[in-house]
Amino acid sequence: MNIATEKDRLKKEIDKITDPSVLMQISDFLSNSNGSFLNEEQWKMVNERRTEYFSNPSSGMNSDDFDKELKKRYGF
Repeated sequence: MNIATEKDRLKKEIDKITDPSVLMQISDFLSNSNGSFLNEEQWKMVNERRTEYFSNPSSGMNSDDFDKELKKRYGF
């Protein structure tokens, strides 16, 4: 990837945006030091769940079980 070319492309795409909420999302993303769309409260929740998992790994589920649970609950 050519960084200069990609920057130019992104600038052109940003110039086309007319929805203020999209611009706010871009601004929030660029302002966020961790490069994520998660806010502080969401990061806190992720870290709490991560800590819980590492203290008791058997409390989690594998990806196959997770997929089955999603299908059962939400149909996908």
